[in-house]
Amino acid sequence: MYQVVQIRKKDGLSQSGLAAITGISRSALNEVERSKRAPYPGWQQRIAEALGTCREVAFQELYRTQEPV
Repeated sequence: MYQVVQIRKKDGLSQSGLAAITGISRSALNEVERSKRAPYPGWQQRIAEALGTCREVAFQELYRTQEPV
């Protein structure tokens, strides 16, 4: 999961709201937030700008779930 989730929630934005601002579908944004889909560089930039931060901060991973062995 990326830092973008905490920033979005702190700002009081829903996924739908951020999706509307960035032009990224809510379902794609959900997959990006859960690290199920790699964000395109352009998406990273649009999301970071919408949240008032830089890509490096927004897309810092909070934790990584481990795959079962």
